[in-house]
Amino acid sequence: MTKNAVSTSSYHGLGNKSIVLRILIILFWFSSYLFPNGNAYLRTPIGASTEIAADHYVTLNSWEYSKNQKEMIVELLCNNKSFDGNNEYHFEAYMRNSSVKQLATEILLEDKDLTVVKILDVPNNFNEVSLRVYLAGKQYETQYAKLYTNKRDVEQVDSFVALTPTEYKIQSLERQIERCNDTIAQLQEDIAQIQGKIEEVQNTNVQIEEDKRYMTASEIQDANRQIQSNEQLVTQYNAAIQADRNAIAENQQKIEKLNLEIDDIKEG
Repeated sequence: MTKNAVSTSSYHGLGNKSIVLRILIILFWFSSYLFPNGNAYLRTPIGASTEIAADHYVTLNSWEYSKNQKEMIVELLCNNKSFDGNNEYHFEAYMRNSSVKQLATEILLEDKDLTVVKILDVPNNFNEVSLRVYLAGKQYETQYAKLYTNKRDVEQVDSFVALTPTEYKIQSLERQIERCNDTIAQLQEDIAQIQGKIEEVQNTNVQIEEDKRYMTASEIQDANRQIQSNEQLVTQYNAAIQADRNAIAENQQKIEKLNLEIDDIKEG
């Protein structure tokens, strides 16, 4: 064989390497398509609303994982603002660890705005899981919401107990109430912090007024401008406090309505 000749086995080796490389590229592309944040873990916050299609939204109400049962249960609040009568959804779940794998899903409850989805056969070594929410209809095949959880942020439970539709509804409403109460507590904390800032600014203005006795005319002009600027800042702080109080009132009203819904379910 001459110096420049290449054996048939070498050609086969190069061909096999090329095929493996193409497969790896396809898997990498598919993984990046499903999980677009690379190695960073993705997480959809509880209570976050995501658009499925025009005027159709889904809110993540809870996402739990049982290592013992290797299952996840996801509570979703679906909101159709278009009033087009299309309230039918279907789902796809994908898991990522060293590779990407599609997981089976099962709808446990589909009732008005509440949908409960079970994701099956989730191994303990998963890194991330993505749940796609599609609106029924061929025109929506390319439109969907992507929700995510990961091994660090998903809520861990020992096991899942089968619930009746009524129990699922009440549980969902109670979780929404809990989230409203958490929001109110955070808003109250924000108000207290802002009030502290207002007190600091007002004390600064008092000190500036006292220091005017030792200032020149030019310095007094600068001091007055500073006082005016501080007063504008206090106005902005008070507006922020009012916005927080309005948000507290809205959440309190929402809690009242959610409690009424629970009462109606229990009575009905």
